[in-house]
Amino acid sequence: HGEHVEVMRVLHRVENGEEQERTEVLEGAPRQFLRQGRDVYCHLPDGRVRLEKNAPSRFFPAILPEKTAELAGQYQPELAGIEKVAGRVAQILRLKPRDGYRHAYEFWLDRRTGLPLKARIVDASGVNVSMFVFSEMQIGSAPDASLFKNDLTGKRLFQASTELAPEGLWQVAPPPGFVLVQSAMRSLPGKKLPVTHQVYSDGLSALSLFIEPAADSGISFKGLSALIRKPVLP
Repeated sequence: HGEHVEVMRVLHRVENGEEQERTEVLEGAPRQFLRQGRDVYCHLPDGRVRLEKNAPSRFFPAILPEKTAELAGQYQPELAGIEKVAGRVAQILRLKPRDGYRHAYEFWLDRRTGLPLKARIVDASGVNVSMFVFSEMQIGSAPDASLFKNDLTGKRLFQASTELAPEGLWQVAPPPGFVLVQSAMRSLPGKKLPVTHQVYSDGLSALSLFIEPAADSGISFKGLSALIRKPVLP
C-alpha cells in the first residue's frame, strides 16, 4: 500500500469441503490469520486472538468473486498481454470501472490454473493504490493439516462483532452496484457503546460504513447540513 511493503506466507487447503487458509506476516510485529470456513482468527502479538465470524473479506489470492458475470455491469473487462510472474506464464486481465465510484483492477492469472499470481488496484490518475504479487509458490500438493492447527493455549479470545445489527435501523443509499453483504455491532477503541458496522460490495470493491448514535450531550449537530422545505400550496 503506497510505500508500505509487507512479506507474507500463505498456505491453503480444502478438507472435507471446508476451506482452510493460514496467512503469516513475516516482517514487523508477528501476526497470523487463520481461516476455517467462514471464520477468521487473527492472532495478535499481545496474546489476544480476534475472531471474525462469517467474514466476507478474503486474502490474496482469493479475491475474485465466485460470480464474475455480475461484474460486467460495473467494470469493462479487457485482455492485455502475457507476462511471467513467479516463473509462471500469466494472462493479464484489466477491469476498468464504468463510473467514478470504484477503482480499476489488473490481474495476472496463471494460464494453467487461473490462479491470480498478481493483482493491482489503480486509481483514476493511474497511481497504484495497492498491489499483491507472489515471489514464489507451489501448486498441486496441499500443505499438511497440522500447519492449520488453531492453538489457543494461553490466548485471550474475543469476538470482533458482538451481534447482528437490527434490521431497518438505518437507511443507506450506497453507490450503484453496491449491496449490503454484512451488518454487525462492533466494539471500537474509545467508544463506550458498540457501533453499527455495515459492509457493501459490488463483488470486487468493498465499502465499510461505521455508524454510532449521537451523544446525548445537549449539543446540536455541528457541520455542513442542508434543509429543504417544500412550499405549502393553498
